[in-house]
Amino acid sequence: MINVINLRELIDYNDEKSINLMIVRYMKEPIASVVQFDRLAPSETLLNAWNNSGKLNEDWEIFKAAFLKEMERSYNQIGLKLVKQYSDAGYTVNLICYCSDAYRCHRSLIADLLEDMELEVNR
Repeated sequence: MINVINLRELIDYNDEKSINLMIVRYMKEPIASVVQFDRLAPSETLLNAWNNSGKLNEDWEIFKAAFLKEMERSYNQIGLKLVKQYSDAGYTVNLICYCSDAYRCHRSLIADLLEDMELEVNR
């Protein structure tokens, strides 16, 4: 099982068989039992562009297209494959981000990509 969640939701999904991956470019502070996993995070350039935008619908569409293009890189593809391997091995994989709005967060795009790989994803 793969859970794509906000950090505040981690308490509901964390157990002894969980792998907790923070899919962010930068962690604000260390978090017990959570590992930064930037293979599934937007590049610094793209993240800055999004954060400095008006975050309107057209800004989201631009971010979305650019992020999906970034995810085609081998570095990022390895990240998706590692998540699949952990899931296939029976681990619960929690992919975590700070964003409160899942709809306008890269984690929703990651969830789409994992579902395209025929993985079960809980949003």
